[in-house]
Amino acid sequence: MSELPTILDSFWHPRVINFDYQCGECGAVISLEVFRSGHTYMHVEEPHFYPEVLVNCVGGTFRVQSTHCEITIHFSTYAGNRGDIRVDP
Repeated sequence: MSELPTILDSFWHPRVINFDYQCGECGAVISLEVFRSGHTYMHVEEPHFYPEVLVNCVGGTFRVQSTHCEITIHFSTYAGNRGDIRVDP
């Protein structure tokens, strides 16, 4: 079974989702800043295995999915006033 990642920090806004997490498998620390427009900025500390990032915006919903070491983290915000984080090992 895969080790779950550790969420180090998260922030969401109607136009941007920021989150930092540490991969439970390889130990990489991943920092993502994803804009509703789809622009994504990322920084990965060693080891430099970059995640796959998908962005989905429908109406007031803004979702970001990050997959790293076969573990997927879903960050969602709804109209900017509430959000959730879900992990799929």
